[in-house]
Amino acid sequence: MKRLLTYGQATKTFIVISILGISLTSAVLVQYYKNLPETKTAKYIRIEQSQFKRSMKVIDILSKREIANAIYIDKHLVLTNKHVCENAFQRQLGLQSGDDSKIYKVDEVLIDDTGTDLCVMTAIGLKRNLPVITLSGTPLITTDKITMAGFTYRYTGVGFMAYGRSYGNIIEEIVFNVNTWDDIARQEYYNKELRAFDDTYLTNLPIQPGCSGSAVYNIDGELVGVVNAVIADKGGIFIKEINVYKFLKSLNINFNVNKKEYYYEKSN
Repeated sequence: MKRLLTYGQATKTFIVISILGISLTSAVLVQYYKNLPETKTAKYIRIEQSQFKRSMKVIDILSKREIANAIYIDKHLVLTNKHVCENAFQRQLGLQSGDDSKIYKVDEVLIDDTGTDLCVMTAIGLKRNLPVITLSGTPLITTDKITMAGFTYRYTGVGFMAYGRSYGNIIEEIVFNVNTWDDIARQEYYNKELRAFDDTYLTNLPIQPGCSGSAVYNIDGELVGVVNAVIADKGGIFIKEINVYKFLKSLNINFNVNKKEYYYEKSN
């Protein structure tokens, strides 16, 4: 009786069939996972990647040190604190993203003149492949989970920044009511030093020097505030989203809002 296949031929046939089987199985699995709804893990990875690309370092070009953070808004625009961008032209500020070694020189500074610690800077040639920033459109409460995303400053003689996300929540709302103060000296101090703290949230996020201008997001990756200071013996504070909303709107800057019925519009 003749053998249908030699040993070598049988081995080759087995290998070919195995390869075809693996390829077919892989194709089926890939299609299967493509059709699955996005998992929470995948969602948060996507959010974190977006936050990383949106986070910018503020660079003092003369000293070549990273001094604070900024948030990419749209086109060549970034949002940060007023105290970060004061005297910007004398200091020759620049902007740098975490995945790009190029430093973009600040071209223009637009400061919020309503008393909040906010400003928008424009940078020559800056453009990230990201949609415009999205605000949450929903008031925060103390049980809401929030994250701070940015580059944390560590002084080592020359200074450096490492990107990171920190998690926490709100401790309390801070509202300074200057009208209840009888001491004129305290009122003057408020007008000069504390106005930037008005209408902010106290948080247990690990805010420290160099975190100024960092973005504060909710768990869905929507902007809910901007870090701006640390109060001794209390904790860090961040500017409420309503101030960001009003400031960007006053400049006619494009941004998205998650909720159709935006509650800030109703309060005006």
